[in-house]
Amino acid sequence: MVAAWATTSNLGLVFVMGLCIFLLLVFFHYFFTISTIEVVQDNAIEQDMVYALDGLDELNGKNLLLHTSESIRKHIISFNPALIDVEVEKHYPQTVRILIKPNPPVAHLAVDNDTYVKLSADGLMMGLAYERPLYGGIIEHYQKLTHSDIVMGKTIGLSDVRLAASMAGVLVDGGYDDFVIRIEDTHLITTQIDKTLFKMSTDSNHLKQLDALRHMLRIVSNGATDMRIVDLRFEKIIIEK
Repeated sequence: MVAAWATTSNLGLVFVMGLCIFLLLVFFHYFFTISTIEVVQDNAIEQDMVYALDGLDELNGKNLLLHTSESIRKHIISFNPALIDVEVEKHYPQTVRILIKPNPPVAHLAVDNDTYVKLSADGLMMGLAYERPLYGGIIEHYQKLTHSDIVMGKTIGLSDVRLAASMAGVLVDGGYDDFVIRIEDTHLITTQIDKTLFKMSTDSNHLKQLDALRHMLRIVSNGATDMRIVDLRFEKIIIEK
């Protein structure tokens, strides 16, 4: 009789403990579920635009206890390659605060006669200007762009514009701040630096062309003035004097 009571008592204790553990797990799951994500922009982005950060849907509903700030940072960077970095703060019980740090703008893309889009070297659209800048890089497109092509906070979808933005980044890194890059057709992108016309193309390897551009800019900056055209579109650099 006593043994039976003890067995029943033990079963009851196990049940109560199991129920407590279950309720505790349910509490931790729902109480610490991410429900609020605050995105804060630094001063490199126009403050009157909303940055379209990708990868947030995958965070909503996750348990904040089970994700470190570093794991969230890596997740955001993986979805948004145009960002230099992000800072992540966890505010218990259910809030994540993300400070985004995009690449700085390197040029203005002409949309029409009175609209220009600030672009980073990765093609991130970072803000608008409503008159042609007096100074700084300009990217001109052979076709008239539509406003549907322009979504602030997103990377522009046009591959030729993205390559031109990368060119602008190389030029800025090389100390050239005032230039015009012309996308003349689907196979030709040009820019005039001092007396030298550089040619690139979306049909050729982008990274290889950009590396060649860096190399040739160093030669130009060292005083080479006898190169009229430098064509970077082919396996070997073609120089016309």
